[in-house]
Amino acid sequence: MVDLILGLFRAQIPGYLKQMESRFEKGDWHTLHPLAHKAKSGLSMLGMQPLYEIFVEIESRSRHGSSGEGLEPLLIAARALLDASLVELDKEL
Repeated sequence: MVDLILGLFRAQIPGYLKQMESRFEKGDWHTLHPLAHKAKSGLSMLGMQPLYEIFVEIESRSRHGSSGEGLEPLLIAARALLDASLVELDKEL
């Protein structure tokens, strides 16, 4: 069961973040919230609280903000935490 959950994490979360980064670069910051929302459940289930909180903030700013202000540093932080998490996960598996 754990292997299934970790496999889904590896298959989905990096793709969601990559899509969010791409959309942000194109100026489509207001379309990030559905992807951030999808990612949150997996992050919560795995207890990845710092990364979860970043995705909560990305979702909120994308959904309710009047501009993309503040999203870039959140996306950079999410990328750094996700990449570090994937490295640690690879060490364990």
